[in-house]
Amino acid sequence: MNEHKREQLTELFEQMTSLERKIANQWNSQNQLGFSKSHILILEYLASEGPKRPSSIAEKLQVTTGGVTVLTTKLSKCGYIERTQNTVDKRAALISIT
Repeated sequence: MNEHKREQLTELFEQMTSLERKIANQWNSQNQLGFSKSHILILEYLASEGPKRPSSIAEKLQVTTGGVTVLTTKLSKCGYIERTQNTVDKRAALISIT
């Protein structure tokens, strides 16, 4: 890679980082519920796809199932989702939007 292209890529990366920070600051200034981007993505996924197992949510969001547990606990306490036992496999839970 030549020097000019490397400089352009570096500049683009810096601009993207700055934009991400601005978006996060804007989100945080208007976020009255205290939900993160991941919380919103879970709600959108469940609304569009229906009830899902935590492993499916973890795969979609590219987080661990433990991470899904933490995220869904907050959503559950706020009444946005509910956990139910899978009727076929009692070890598995299904998460659905309320």
